[in-house]
Amino acid sequence: MVDQHDDTGRSLAEKLISYGLNYYQASKVRMQSDRRIEDALAYQKVKLGDKEEMIKAPELYIFDTCPVTI
Repeated sequence: MVDQHDDTGRSLAEKLISYGLNYYQASKVRMQSDRRIEDALAYQKVKLGDKEEMIKAPELYIFDTCPVTI
């Protein structure tokens, strides 16, 4: 698939190969991928008195020092 934001006309795979990087082609099961990301970010908190306790912690944390990821 060609990157629409790059005027070289090369696909991401072609770019990775040109840098000597190997990659594994991802599955096209997009819905399952989106669900897995959602599950990794999910967490649960409960309020106990004046404190909040984490019942289920997320598997993935994104800090405010990562603006590109956010």
